Amino acid sequence: MWCDADDKFISTLALSMIFSIAKSNCDAIICDFIEQHFFPNRSPIYILHKNDTVFVHGKVYRTEFLRENHIEWHPELHEH
Repeated sequence: MWCDADDKFISTLALSMIFSIAKSNCDAIICDFIEQHFFPNRSPIYILHKNDTVFVHGKVYRTEFLRENHIEWHPELHEH
C-alpha cells in the first residue's frame, strides 16, 4: 500500500480491519476511498470512489503476488 503525506485512514478500526484481512494471505484487497479537493474560500469537496479499480489508492497487494506476476510501475508513469 502506498500512503504519502496527504493520505489518511478514516479510523484506526479501518486500518485494523485491513491488517486483519491481509493476514489471511490474500493477493489483493480493494477498498473504497474518498478523494478530497480544497478550493480557496470554499468548503472542501469529497468524492467517494467505491470499488474503484483504476486509481492506485485504496489497494493493498501482497508483495510476492506482484513479484510472481512481474507487476511493476511503468517507467514513464509519474503520477499517483
